[in-house]
Amino acid sequence: MNDLSLERTQRAQTAAIPLVRLSEAPLGARGMIVEVRLDAAAQNHGVDQAELQRRLLEFGFVEGARNTAIMAVVSGVYYWRAKTEERHLMADPAYRAYAEWMDRNDLWAKLRGLIGRRSPALQPAE
Repeated sequence: MNDLSLERTQRAQTAAIPLVRLSEAPLGARGMIVEVRLDAAAQNHGVDQAELQRRLLEFGFVEGARNTAIMAVVSGVYYWRAKTEERHLMADPAYRAYAEWMDRNDLWAKLRGLIGRRSPALQPAE
């Protein structure tokens, strides 16, 4: 597909979606930035090129921070759920035996064993 047909396809896809200037979008509006133009006259958009770049970068950082906070909350909920499930399962003797076996044989136990097997401490000469 050449650039010309790709451009036509993109125009056809965005034609059904109304475009709103960023300066006219209400606070909290969500959407996708499809084009950024810097007009020669600063009064058309109210900011210079450096300020426009700063604002666009800020959008990315704010979205990233929001997504990170949401993932932290979701991860916390899953951690809490797993710990609660583990506490309930420990009432079963078969599961308790399995958990003890895993504590001795899982990857973390092996790594702890490797770290614990350091050379013996040097003894002072007599």
